[in-house]
Amino acid sequence: MSPAATLLRHFRINRGYQQKYAAYLLGHDQSYLSGIENGYTSVNWNKFKTKVTSGYQLTDAEIVELDEAIKLSNHKITLPLTMSEENFKVAHELINTVEFLNPVELELFRTNLSLLSQKSQENSMHWISRAALMKLARNSAHRLKTSL
Repeated sequence: MSPAATLLRHFRINRGYQQKYAAYLLGHDQSYLSGIENGYTSVNWNKFKTKVTSGYQLTDAEIVELDEAIKLSNHKITLPLTMSEENFKVAHELINTVEFLNPVELELFRTNLSLLSQKSQENSMHWISRAALMKLARNSAHRLKTSL
């Protein structure tokens, strides 16, 4: 389920709205709202945001929170054209396997990304090299592909 769908449900529940009433406020059927909240129905979040903002009478802070969730829920990922061919391949392997990663593997990737970020910021060596991290990422993606 996307961060925006999770937040939409959170807003509804925190306001004490039943799904049927919330759907009415947003101008949709309950089944449509249920589909969005459960990740079965796609939605143009930028357009739907207007309905949620007015229907749920979101505060300024909630609107900011929703904007961030919408950004994180974007299904289109743009890769820089200046990336190497190998980077493109690794990025696509990750995109194609990320939904199958278990919580431990996700945490491993987050840790690796954090280390890479620190390395680029500090411009210093870490206990694990960038090449080793990329090899680990490729091996994990390959392992997941072959296990499916």
